[in-house]
Amino acid sequence: MTPLSVAELPPPDEGLPESPPPESSPLPVTQPLPAPAEYPLAALGPLADVVCEVSEGAQVTLPVVGNSLLISAALMVQGRYNLESLGGGIVPLSLYGLTVVQSGDGKGAADRIGLARVCVPVSWYDRLLGRRRPVIGAEIHADRSSVSRGVFSNEAGVRLSDCRRNAEWLCGLWDDGRGADYRAARLSMHLLAKPDGLRKLVLDDRLSGLGLWARFLVAHPEPLVPRRYQPWRAEDSLAVRDYWRRGDELLSVPVPKRCSDLPVIRLDADARLVLAEFYSRMEGLGRGGAAGLGLMRQHILLAPELVCRVAGVLAAWRGSVEVDRLLAYAAIELVSQSLGTWLRVLMR
Repeated sequence: MTPLSVAELPPPDEGLPESPPPESSPLPVTQPLPAPAEYPLAALGPLADVVCEVSEGAQVTLPVVGNSLLISAALMVQGRYNLESLGGGIVPLSLYGLTVVQSGDGKGAADRIGLARVCVPVSWYDRLLGRRRPVIGAEIHADRSSVSRGVFSNEAGVRLSDCRRNAEWLCGLWDDGRGADYRAARLSMHLLAKPDGLRKLVLDDRLSGLGLWARFLVAHPEPLVPRRYQPWRAEDSLAVRDYWRRGDELLSVPVPKRCSDLPVIRLDADARLVLAEFYSRMEGLGRGGAAGLGLMRQHILLAPELVCRVAGVLAAWRGSVEVDRLLAYAAIELVSQSLGTWLRVLMR
């Protein structure tokens, strides 16, 4: 896996550097963030093989499958671990994702594979966002815990704009596991937005003013090319079966009554240095560097926290209790891809 330097984010259309540049050559903070380059498949680490196989077998683009299986993995690990943040606090190991595609472009197919080991309640669609009482999610099948919840929906992205209270609640759950008026819980979420309604959704003041979208990994791939007839079954794929097996292992671990009792994934010393450098760069960009960033400022300033979350999910999935330097670089690649996509959406 080729690490992305935190000191040299590439300019638009140049892709990722082949190796990290010297530490003594940081770029000026006024340099623009990268536009999306080729999807960094290798950065998914323990999820790379299954994402590649599902993408090829189901004929769905890599960003869609990557978002889906990464956030499905977060749903399965968030009730088993907490994460040490860069600031030293303990935060949920949860992820939010937004995938921008047309209906039928494969998000649902990828989600079904990712969620194959998760129990979906009968009342699934009755508990989506926008209802009077903001209770949502799929309960973990091993113990039917109400602590770990998930929303994987092709509809909920639009319903987010129906209620500011939902946005406040979702920000609180992502930040520290507590909604504005709901008990401690863990929530991971993968939503779909259609391209023609995207800007209206992300520019809604009731959501953008709270910084909700800055907590989302976004994927906005090119439209699917015409597909060929290709029979493929997920259960015949060794990589998919391994993914499901790991999910079963995670979901077989009893969930404690309190989220604060979950074991904590830590940052090792090298990872902390990498992430600290990335944090400094994002602070420079967001608070004193580039002018006219608008809503991108929120995304830039929350990017280091999002990097920690992604690295923590990858560590938990591979069975590690520490985030190392390589996982830190990998998470920076994935979040930089998302930042470049948000840049296209918000500043075009």
